[in-house]
Amino acid sequence: MARYFFNLRSPDKFIPDTEGQEFANLVAAKEDGLIAVREILSELVKSGGVIDTSALEITDASGTVRATIPLREALRFSAE
Repeated sequence: MARYFFNLRSPDKFIPDTEGQEFANLVAAKEDGLIAVREILSELVKSGGVIDTSALEITDASGTVRATIPLREALRFSAE
Protein backbone atom coordinates (compact mmCIF):
# COMPACT_ATOMS: atom_id res chain seq x y z
CA MET A 1 0.00 0.00 0.00
CA ALA A 2 1.19 3.49 -0.84
CA ARG A 3 -0.03 6.83 0.49
CA TYR A 4 -1.33 9.31 -2.07
CA PHE A 5 -2.45 12.89 -1.55
CA PHE A 6 -5.25 14.69 -3.42
CA ASN A 7 -4.33 18.35 -3.80
CA LEU A 8 -6.63 20.90 -5.42
CA ARG A 9 -5.03 23.27 -7.90
CA SER A 10 -6.23 26.39 -9.71
CA PRO A 11 -4.25 29.07 -11.52
CA ASP A 12 -3.99 31.19 -8.38
CA LYS A 13 -4.68 28.74 -5.54
CA PHE A 14 -3.30 25.49 -4.11
CA ILE A 15 -5.10 23.49 -1.41
CA PRO A 16 -2.91 20.64 -0.15
CA ASP A 17 -4.17 17.35 1.22
CA THR A 18 -2.20 16.99 4.45
CA GLU A 19 -3.45 13.52 5.42
CA GLY A 20 -3.57 11.45 2.24
CA GLN A 21 -5.02 7.97 1.82
CA GLU A 22 -3.52 4.56 1.22
CA PHE A 23 -4.18 2.75 -2.03
CA ALA A 24 -2.92 -0.48 -3.54
CA ASN A 25 -1.55 1.41 -6.56
CA LEU A 26 -1.80 4.60 -8.61
CA VAL A 27 -4.69 3.23 -10.70
CA ALA A 28 -6.80 2.80 -7.55
CA ALA A 29 -5.85 6.30 -6.38
CA LYS A 30 -6.87 7.76 -9.76
CA GLU A 31 -10.23 5.96 -9.66
CA ASP A 32 -10.93 7.35 -6.19
CA GLY A 33 -9.67 10.77 -7.29
CA LEU A 34 -12.21 10.88 -10.11
CA ILE A 35 -14.99 10.07 -7.64
CA ALA A 36 -13.71 12.82 -5.33
CA VAL A 37 -13.72 15.35 -8.18
CA ARG A 38 -17.31 14.45 -9.06
CA GLU A 39 -18.34 14.84 -5.41
CA ILE A 40 -16.65 18.25 -5.19
CA LEU A 41 -18.35 19.41 -8.38
CA SER A 42 -21.76 18.14 -7.30
CA GLU A 43 -21.56 19.96 -3.96
CA LEU A 44 -20.52 23.19 -5.67
CA VAL A 45 -23.35 22.95 -8.18
CA LYS A 46 -25.94 22.15 -5.48
CA SER A 47 -24.84 25.08 -3.33
CA GLY A 48 -24.52 27.52 -6.24
CA GLY A 49 -20.81 27.85 -5.55
CA VAL A 50 -18.14 28.96 -7.95
CA ILE A 51 -16.03 26.25 -9.55
CA ASP A 52 -12.64 27.89 -9.14
CA THR A 53 -10.50 24.76 -9.05
CA SER A 54 -9.03 23.49 -12.30
CA ALA A 55 -7.56 20.12 -11.32
CA LEU A 56 -6.96 17.49 -8.69
CA GLU A 57 -3.29 16.59 -8.40
CA ILE A 58 -2.41 13.20 -7.01
CA THR A 59 1.00 13.17 -5.37
CA ASP A 60 2.99 10.46 -3.66
CA ALA A 61 4.48 10.74 -0.17
CA SER A 62 7.53 12.58 -1.53
CA GLY A 63 5.32 15.26 -3.10
CA THR A 64 5.90 14.14 -6.69
CA VAL A 65 2.83 14.65 -8.88
CA ARG A 66 1.88 11.19 -10.14
CA ALA A 67 -1.36 12.13 -11.92
CA THR A 68 -3.53 15.13 -12.66
CA ILE A 69 -7.29 14.98 -13.12
CA PRO A 70 -8.65 18.13 -14.76
CA LEU A 71 -12.12 18.86 -13.39
CA ARG A 72 -13.45 18.95 -16.95
CA GLU A 73 -12.61 15.24 -17.30
CA ALA A 74 -15.14 14.41 -14.59
CA LEU A 75 -18.01 15.95 -16.54
CA ARG A 76 -19.85 14.46 -19.51
CA PHE A 77 -21.62 16.78 -21.90
CA SER A 78 -22.72 14.15 -24.41
CA ALA A 79 -23.33 10.41 -24.61
CA GLU A 80 -20.22 9.81 -26.71
